[in-house]
Amino acid sequence: MVELLAREVAALNAEVVKAIPWAPSVGFLVRLYPTEETIGLSREPGVVAAHVVGDPRDRALRVYRLWWVASLGELAPFSRFVLRDQLLGMTRDQLAPRAHVRMDWWLRQGLGHAYGGPDPGDARRGVCAEPLTWKQMVDGPQMDETMGGGGGMGVAFAPTYGAFVSSMTPRAFAQARSFVEYLRTVRGDRAYWDLVLAYAETPDPNVAYAKALNVSPERFYSDWLLWARTRC
Repeated sequence: MVELLAREVAALNAEVVKAIPWAPSVGFLVRLYPTEETIGLSREPGVVAAHVVGDPRDRALRVYRLWWVASLGELAPFSRFVLRDQLLGMTRDQLAPRAHVRMDWWLRQGLGHAYGGPDPGDARRGVCAEPLTWKQMVDGPQMDETMGGGGGMGVAFAPTYGAFVSSMTPRAFAQARSFVEYLRTVRGDRAYWDLVLAYAETPDPNVAYAKALNVSPERFYSDWLLWARTRC
């Protein structure tokens, strides 16, 4: 199991490096917690993988749960998504360590879903029928403070966990994904990262959006909504 996980993580990290060639390539280690006893109290409920945010010395990817295809010989697609999501987050945090606590919830949570995340299904249709407000996407679902990396951790959740956090959570993740897809489609692959880097320089969203995208946050939202509704 350990060797398989090591190969999978190395392959996924190669994908991340290729997708983000301007980000720094850093070493990291993987900590696998094979049983509930070894996990202890080190994670929040529902968290299946995590990394520490804000401490560049801690480069450990913590893996608490894995899903398999048929047998313990192949990781399921959801596990690959979780690992890729964490590697993207670790890369982002190395590139702009101060940005995480400043930037919008959707910036933290949409990236991994846009890069090969699970099919949002009905949640995507819900985004078009009744999109969450701009403030909701900045703040994120509120019933559980761990959402969006509470406690200094960048976290990935079990597939069913979001529904227990808030009724809006599946739709919020689908909308965050759509925001990132909009940036990549309309403004190019670097647009997302330009906004992250802008947040590394300022906590003011108006300044960050103007610097990175030359629009206000509200204009970004309205432009995205027009784009998204042509794809429903």
